Amino acid sequence: MTVSALYRRSLWQFAVCISLTTLNIASLMFLVDCMLEHELSPFVLVSLVPMAWTLTNIWHHARRDLVLVGEAVTMLELEYKAGQRVERV
Repeated sequence: MTVSALYRRSLWQFAVCISLTTLNIASLMFLVDCMLEHELSPFVLVSLVPMAWTLTNIWHHARRDLVLVGEAVTMLELEYKAGQRVERV
């Protein structure tokens, strides 16, 4: 995968992470509001665990892709500087 494709994918994943985190926080606030009124179903509580697990995995992959992009850009910069030094000599 090219660096630009990896960069685009990591930015897309980061945007999805922010959106899903915001949605999960809003749903959690709704669930807390329901819990205060004792209307919460046990099924809803059980569904929180997979949501949290999935969100954690998405954040992990997005961060890993951003680290890979950073490493690739650093390598390209080092190769460019090494090429410039060879041209000077």
